[in-house]
Amino acid sequence: MGHIARQVSANTTRYYWYPGDKREWARAAVAVALGAAVAGIVATMSHGLLAAAVAGASTTAVLAGFNVGRRDSRALNGDTVLGRMIVENQIMIAANLAIRIE
Repeated sequence: MGHIARQVSANTTRYYWYPGDKREWARAAVAVALGAAVAGIVATMSHGLLAAAVAGASTTAVLAGFNVGRRDSRALNGDTVLGRMIVENQIMIAANLAIRIE
């Protein structure tokens, strides 16, 4: 999640949170643009809107999936605060299971 911090006064800071970073929004825009381009090419070649819609939607879904997968893998590797919390939680669960087994 991205955020903007604005200093309102000497003792007050206002935080604005928004979903995703600028980089993630750019990747999503590329996915939509390429999906539309593929749909346009397929519609021109096949003269069928169903095939164009399926090809365009599939392209967009695949590219968006790669984008989300990249973000989730970074979070699970512990590169973010949420990722570190997930890793620490998994360590605690494994430790509790090891204690119960012994």
